[in-house]
Amino acid sequence: MGTRDARLTREVIGYALVKMVGVVMAVEGRGRDWVIVKVRDGLLVAERWDGLGDPGGAVESLLWALRLYVYWKIKVGVLRN
Repeated sequence: MGTRDARLTREVIGYALVKMVGVVMAVEGRGRDWVIVKVRDGLLVAERWDGLGDPGGAVESLLWALRLYVYWKIKVGVLRN
């Protein structure tokens, strides 16, 4: 799978999760390392997922996920001028 295909796959997965679940804001990852951004109790929550069934929460993952969240919102037109 090429870089473009992998990027497209992540975008499709993220979009599908938003449509299905309604609370997941973005999913981004490389290989087995994924970050899931979602809203829980009105707060933006980032979970790091290592692909082995272990979610964890590192500060760097949160910052990375927030950057992806803003990018995703701009991409879908929510934050565009």
